[in-house]
Amino acid sequence: VKPMNCPGGILVYKNDIHSYRELPLRMAELGFVNDENYAGMVVRHYAAKGCGRQRIREELRRRRVPRELWDAALEELPDQTETLYRLLETRLRGKAPEGEELRRACAYLVRRGFAWDEVREAAARLSEGWELYE
Repeated sequence: VKPMNCPGGILVYKNDIHSYRELPLRMAELGFVNDENYAGMVVRHYAAKGCGRQRIREELRRRRVPRELWDAALEELPDQTETLYRLLETRLRGKAPEGEELRRACAYLVRRGFAWDEVREAAARLSEGWELYE
């Protein structure tokens, strides 16, 4: 591994010749590796993609982030009510929220990691909006 291939590599390889096996350890010593920041980044990334809390938890598990960091990272998760409502509206494509289409849209949101209670509230809110227009 050459210093130019890695951010901060100059600091790691400043004076002596080192083995490539020492690089991760040395980077951790210098503070380039931080699991808390990584967990927060994963949460922000998947929240921006429109994923729910459960899907984000699964992603943290899949990426082997220590469980002790999950709660702190998930506290950064913004309120997802508007995201959920927007995704439901987009999924229905302007159709009235009823019958099979609504069931499929709700199942889609549950698969994206949203809790069933949250999905049901968003569907009720969307249905109320349609009743106002009729």
